[in-house]
Amino acid sequence: MEAGEILVIDLFAGPGGLGEGISSCTTENGIKPFDIGVSVEKEPSAHKTLTTRAFFRKIADNPVAKNDYYEYVRGRLTRDELFSMYEEQSQAALNETLHQPRALGEDNKLIHERIQELVVGHQGPKIVIGGPPCQAYSLAGRSRNAGIKNYKAEDDHRHFLYKEYLKVISIAQPEVFVM
Repeated sequence: MEAGEILVIDLFAGPGGLGEGISSCTTENGIKPFDIGVSVEKEPSAHKTLTTRAFFRKIADNPVAKNDYYEYVRGRLTRDELFSMYEEQSQAALNETLHQPRALGEDNKLIHERIQELVVGHQGPKIVIGGPPCQAYSLAGRSRNAGIKNYKAEDDHRHFLYKEYLKVISIAQPEVFVM
């Protein structure tokens, strides 16, 4: 197995916890086979964290850059200053997270085109990870929504976001998906 051999498509990524976990997996030979090609998140603060962590993964093998990252964490550098010091890696992180918050169901053209580009250019296995928000149909969500006057599940767009996940599976044709 080679480094980055498995393409990862991360949907409803939040701040990137599932992607962090999967990208940190190593083989017994120390190879990291998973490469996150794209992460999709719509919430701005989660997207900022997602992009910052994508950047960290790009510089993690560079001790000087890693130290600069920790200077940012300590508040001694701004994120913009850090990113300007490592333009290639910051651009790669921004590309991975589609430059700004994006929402499946709203930004499908851009998201689907990016996924198609990745899939066409990739020869190895693919995996789709991430779970659609469950507020509309989880027990807690349904209980909360029951208290909202005139609430109708069929009018709640979140109730149908799983279909966006299925569209991506159709485009990517992954060997595995984790939902």
